[in-house]
Amino acid sequence: MDCLSSRSRLWNSIKRTLGSQDAISDSLTLKCEAHPSHPIKVRIAAEDSKRLAKNGGCDMECGKKKSSCQREHRCKKVCHQGVRCETCKEKVEVARDGCSHKLTI
Repeated sequence: MDCLSSRSRLWNSIKRTLGSQDAISDSLTLKCEAHPSHPIKVRIAAEDSKRLAKNGGCDMECGKKKSSCQREHRCKKVCHQGVRCETCKEKVEVARDGCSHKLTI
């Protein structure tokens, strides 16, 4: 912004306006589509995005219902926008009909 504003009256005016609105920062705030209440601030695009949004989302746990899960298990991987959650492989104990034995499935 300094480079542009030092060479152009238009950009100088834009910089003053944004400055008066406290709208100039040294970072860009990004919000994950799945976790909008957990924004991340990026300063150096390539470096920060690889570190803060490794899988295209944020650094929070995904939390979506796993595909093909009948028991409402949630995905515990780091947020991964645009990639389906894995098929559920969590083991659960269930009582067998007619007896007290439990099965792990």
